[in-house]
Formats: sequence, C-alpha cells, structure tokens
Amino acid sequence: MESAVNKLEAMEDPVRLLEQLSAAKLRYKSLSTQLEKIAAEQKASIESIQNTLADTMTMVEQLHQQTELDLSPLSEEEQAALQQLECNV
Repeated sequence: MESAVNKLEAMEDPVRLLEQLSAAKLRYKSLSTQLEKIAAEQKASIESIQNTLADTMTMVEQLHQQTELDLSPLSEEEQAALQQLECNV
C-alpha cells in the first residue's frame, strides 16, 4: 500500500511541476512584453531629449550670429558633450 502511495505522489509531482512551469512561462511572457514597451518608451524619450538639445544648440548659434557677441570658447567638457550629442543625433 505504501508503494502505491509513493507512486501516486510521484505522478502528482510532474503534473504540479508542469502547471508551475506553465504559470512561469505566462509570467515571463508578460514581463517580457512590459520590458519591450518600457524600452521603446525610453528610446523615444532619449531621442526627444537629443532633438531638443540639438534645436537649442542651433538656436544659440543663430542668436550668437545675429548679435555678433564675442562668447568665450566652449570648455573641454562642453565640447565633449557637444560631440557626443552630434554623434547620437
């Protein structure tokens, strides 16, 4: 009798494991979908920020040309940021 009980428990475990595996797959798929949406929104945000910065730099250059003011040259840090911005746009 004890042998029959052990066999029954062994048969139930695979069924339970399959159910848990199915639930884990559904959860993974849901999280994966959420992650894809977040990544797309993050990419759109970064592109928007880069475009806004590029537009701002263009306006500053135009204002500088119109006013003919002598501005101090960009610092190394500002030049590096400008180069990074230009590479990403």
